[in-house]
Amino acid sequence: MCGRFVFAIPLSELSGVLRASGFEIDSIDSSSTKSPTSYNFAPYQRVPVYRIILKFGLDLSINTEHEVSYMTWSLDPGFKSSGNANSHHFATFNARIEKVEDPRGFWHRFLENPQELEYPKNRCIVLAQGYYEWQAKQLFETKKSTVKIPYYIRPKVVEEKSESADAKTEGKIKTEKVKKESEEVKEEHEEVKKESEEVKKESEEVKKESEEIKKESEEVKKQLGDVKEAKLEEPEPEKKHPVKPLLFFAGICYQNTVSIITRPVSSPLEWLHDREPVMLTVKDAKEWLKGNNDVLHNPTPPLEAYRVGRAVGKVSESGQDLCRKLTKEEIEQSDEENRISAMPKRRHKEEHSPGEKKPKLSNFIKPKSK
Repeated sequence: MCGRFVFAIPLSELSGVLRASGFEIDSIDSSSTKSPTSYNFAPYQRVPVYRIILKFGLDLSINTEHEVSYMTWSLDPGFKSSGNANSHHFATFNARIEKVEDPRGFWHRFLENPQELEYPKNRCIVLAQGYYEWQAKQLFETKKSTVKIPYYIRPKVVEEKSESADAKTEGKIKTEKVKKESEEVKEEHEEVKKESEEVKKESEEVKKESEEIKKESEEVKKQLGDVKEAKLEEPEPEKKHPVKPLLFFAGICYQNTVSIITRPVSSPLEWLHDREPVMLTVKDAKEWLKGNNDVLHNPTPPLEAYRVGRAVGKVSESGQDLCRKLTKEEIEQSDEENRISAMPKRRHKEEHSPGEKKPKLSNFIKPKSK
């Protein structure tokens, strides 16, 4: 399940980051949202979506446009039921893969491609840098003692490994070659010393000539006066954007609304939740946009998870501090607060003596006057 996620890349850097990741990008449309970045995107908010749009020309030519736009995170199917409920009644922000692949199901009509287009409609990629998940933990025997602990999940950055054994052996061979070359260089160095003495004599003569040239150059400068040399403006080099770790959620879109596909958890985070959003690699994401449904079952990219504060549960919060990793002291304090809040409350019953009868409610009600 995916109910909150993070995307905080500025619009000025978004196109460069996507190109560095391996995606083509032609346009970015952020006119439909006032907050294109957030550390706490929630359902029914405008979220960033990458898709490929087909545009048909007057000469029946088909052009593709790679666009990033912002859609409402809750797909509205656009039909009404027989009752009074409108189409918003059927809106959903997550689509189970079991129902997506069912040919008789609700989602099948959004993935059909009767015209056999290269890029079918209603397929998209929801862009994210990480998402939040809540672990349900029962602290006591009662059902009401279950608490939900928030975690932040993001792509795991794979550190570069140290030099391998082959690299070390190559390094030893190189050092031996360098030693031999250094001995040869020493012999050549002695010969160079002799030649340098001769060069010094010649350099003294060159200095005398350079002084004469300097005098002539000063006279030329006086004649030029206020004439300034034009300097050609060199074009600014293109900014190289570093490859930032991103998550690409498989999505289904329809009329500027979108839903994220979820599946049973297949990553090592089974201890956290039983479901997860379908996260694709760049290669799988391109295949998904072309109509390949098999990539929905490919392995999840490496992930890491850590505890965050409970402020994530508030939709109004969207600051960077939400995805900050809690310290050990903060985790212990949060666990103690959860334990106190989940502790079952005992009701104190009134004690009566064995022979005493409980007072009836009718004794306290006044009879109605006739």
